[in-house]
Amino acid sequence: MIPSWLWIVFTVAASGAQTARNAMQRDLIATLGTAGATFVRFLFGLPFALLFLALVSTVVSGAPPARAGGTRFSGPPSAASARSSPPA
Repeated sequence: MIPSWLWIVFTVAASGAQTARNAMQRDLIATLGTAGATFVRFLFGLPFALLFLALVSTVVSGAPPARAGGTRFSGPPSAASARSSPPA
């Protein structure tokens, strides 16, 4: 059984990691610019995302669920698409 207080440990650890990432990214922005620092952040996170996907797939012992709907993205519309739509 997983202790009910374990979420506190993960939340504090994630907060510390986020603070460290922000401090490191500040130095990258000065060197690479905003777009370069963002690219490095996502490129650095890709192996961790793939590792997490492999771990979840192993524990669940199956493939990820299929995407529903016929659209490319299933989230809410972005601000860019909201601005480009004609006024009502």
